[in-house]
Amino acid sequence: LSPVCLGSLRRAASINAEYMGDYERALIFRLGKVEGGIRGPGLFIINPLLDVIRIVDQRIETVNLIPQDMMTKDSVTIRVDGIVYTKVIDPVKAILEINDFRYASKMFSVYKSESGCRIRNA
Repeated sequence: LSPVCLGSLRRAASINAEYMGDYERALIFRLGKVEGGIRGPGLFIINPLLDVIRIVDQRIETVNLIPQDMMTKDSVTIRVDGIVYTKVIDPVKAILEINDFRYASKMFSVYKSESGCRIRNA
């Protein structure tokens, strides 16, 4: 075998060590299936050829909602803005059941702020 083939073979067979902080959790997919559940915090080993790793930050995240002009039931225009605090409680559900959980929580907050005031868009 040539040195180039040996180098690429050695790189392909390498194993990576990943470290997750106290606030991070990782979900490892081996060939598309969840391998062993949630991992972290700490050090663990993954195979870069077979494994795909998804990392979730479990700290509280603040999301600023864009100010919107809305009309109340009595036809008064108001400007509504807000701040939403989100925290991931179950990383497995956040990764497996929702495509982009951060975007989904932001859009849900916007919807609830509109419906909570019993308003419709101006």
